[in-house]
Amino acid sequence: MLKFNLFLVFSLLIIANSHANLLDDAREQINLKNYDSAIQINNLVIATSKIDQEIADAHFSSAYCYKKLNDPTFAIDEYLNALQLYTDDLDKSSTLNNIGNLFLSAQLYQKAMAFFNQAIELEEDSVFLARRFLNRSIALMYLKKYDQAKEGIKIAEKIGLKFKDIYIQFQSANQLGLMEIELGKYEEAIQYFQKANQLDFSQKTYVNLGLVYGLQSQTEEAITYFRKAINYTKRPKAKFKALQYLGDLYLKIGEFELAKENLSQAKNLYSEISTTDIDDSKVFQSLAGFYEQTGKKNMAIETLNLSFDL
Repeated sequence: MLKFNLFLVFSLLIIANSHANLLDDAREQINLKNYDSAIQINNLVIATSKIDQEIADAHFSSAYCYKKLNDPTFAIDEYLNALQLYTDDLDKSSTLNNIGNLFLSAQLYQKAMAFFNQAIELEEDSVFLARRFLNRSIALMYLKKYDQAKEGIKIAEKIGLKFKDIYIQFQSANQLGLMEIELGKYEEAIQYFQKANQLDFSQKTYVNLGLVYGLQSQTEEAITYFRKAINYTKRPKAKFKALQYLGDLYLKIGEFELAKENLSQAKNLYSEISTTDIDDSKVFQSLAGFYEQTGKKNMAIETLNLSFDL
């Protein structure tokens, strides 16, 4: 009997380790951007493991893969599967936050807010709580609930200061700048963006500074900041947005070749963005606008159709 029990314990340890190893293998495939392979490994864990935490982690991992593969419907399904199995509040908060972000990208702001609210209720006092408040504030801004959005950003900013987290402080200043743009307070927006730029190593807010100068019809200043963003930022999304906005600006002032050059570069960067939204896909509409204005109607239709597909 003793030998049998020892054998059983040994066998259970092997099985547990094998599932842990499989989850590690899935993570490695994700690091290599082999998302389909990671999903297959996660499915094996889901089919064979008897431990809820492991199965939940596999669903969570697959959700991330589907998000990277630009399949938000499957991503949400997998996150919901993980949510049903997680027992830890912090795991639940992270999952709810990720679902909220997917709805935010799809411009379904009320649904996004519902998930962010749940995530905030479950999160502990940490930088992650600050991120939940920032995400909810973005949804509130799109819903034009500016007072509530500002309140949430200020809470996030306090948490960032408490934990000496530069990234949270940067994001708070940046979001306040974006909100001031929405309210038409351009000088205030510039002040927030300049503050954010001092906190951010990648100079992401050069893009927003260009945007706000463009909205004030200060074309030269806008071009200067967009070019700074293109030259100095290390983030693909920030570089993409700078190229997109600069291309749109050149299109607006009739500099068609420069518009084509920047919009084409933005189009080529599109596939490198980790998370895209509807506004990002408008680069194809802008490029279609260039083709139409330069008499290339077939190219305009082809590019516009690609925009609709995205």
